[in-house]
Amino acid sequence: MTDLWCRRSGVKETPVDTDLFVVLPESGEIYHLNAIAAALWRLLAEQSSAEAAGDALALAYPDVPREAIDADVQRFIAELHQRALIEKI
Repeated sequence: MTDLWCRRSGVKETPVDTDLFVVLPESGEIYHLNAIAAALWRLLAEQSSAEAAGDALALAYPDVPREAIDADVQRFIAELHQRALIEKI
């Protein structure tokens, strides 16, 4: 079974150019998301699997090898989950 992920409610976001900053409401901790991580964050506004997110990013970044995209998606999901920015559904 494929894990589904989504943003945690209450996390605030502020875009700055192509980057995105997200803030945990409980602690006020601020996290910087680069363009790829920000794209993943936007995809997680709705629940998504890592595979579906990889598919969407592969379409958006056709010059990036799929293996690199998949590795980035797995890494970003793990990091966002560790920081309590997203949750498993």
